[in-house]
Amino acid sequence: MGVTENLKRGVTELVLLGLLTQQDMYGYEMAQALRDRSSGKFVLLETSMYPTLYRLQDHHYISSYEELVGRRRKRTYYHIEPAERPTIKKFWQNT
Repeated sequence: MGVTENLKRGVTELVLLGLLTQQDMYGYEMAQALRDRSSGKFVLLETSMYPTLYRLQDHHYISSYEELVGRRRKRTYYHIEPAERPTIKKFWQNT
């Protein structure tokens, strides 16, 4: 993997963690928040977002839970693990 790919991966992880420091969110909500906050300049496709979320889960930075929406549909919310929250907040305060 080249430098460009590593940079994109790292930026995507940091941006998603930054959103999750504010509140629990589901995937589409995160993509919309990024698009809105960047005035459309930062568009995160699902093909990049979900593998990144799964990787963050594998490293125990975040976890997920499901909530029922309507009668049958489930929505998966992601949140920062309590043990990781101070570390992530400290990082964002220093940048």
